[in-house]
Amino acid sequence: MTTTRNVWAALAAAALLIVTLLAAVTAEARDPRQSGEGTGMITGFEQSIVRDVGGNSHEVRVVEGIVTGSLTGSFRQETTGTVHTNHPDNLVTFRGVLVFTGTIEGCGPGEHTIVLGLSGRGTVPDPGFPLTEAKVRAINQPANTLAIIGTGTVTQEGPFLSYEVTYRCP
Repeated sequence: MTTTRNVWAALAAAALLIVTLLAAVTAEARDPRQSGEGTGMITGFEQSIVRDVGGNSHEVRVVEGIVTGSLTGSFRQETTGTVHTNHPDNLVTFRGVLVFTGTIEGCGPGEHTIVLGLSGRGTVPDPGFPLTEAKVRAINQPANTLAIIGTGTVTQEGPFLSYEVTYRCP
């Protein structure tokens, strides 16, 4: 009798394991998240100082560039931010919108346009290159040609970028 119970317990455990694995495979098929990374470079930069308040500069910046890797194409980023000049490392905080146009690995052939919201912070050493990190997330906008869902991190050192993203194509 003990042997029969052990066999049934083992079969029940195996059945539970199979059901769990099938559920995981089914969930993966419904939600195939992808991870990607790449590098880039800033090719254009415009800055206008909106106002100086208490030694801090409130600015509007337009940055253009190219990226390669999981996302390959070009981008245009418009941000508003503050350079906290009273901070020892000239702390910079910013937020804005980035429009990417290009190919996205795993999202089918052709070029897509995706609008991303971004927010970040960094420092501007004197002298030295700006060092920033921004969080990005796909946002639903009429300009989007793909209903992608995703988030990521973009790191900038001077004119050079690197990025890591997690996304799901429709």
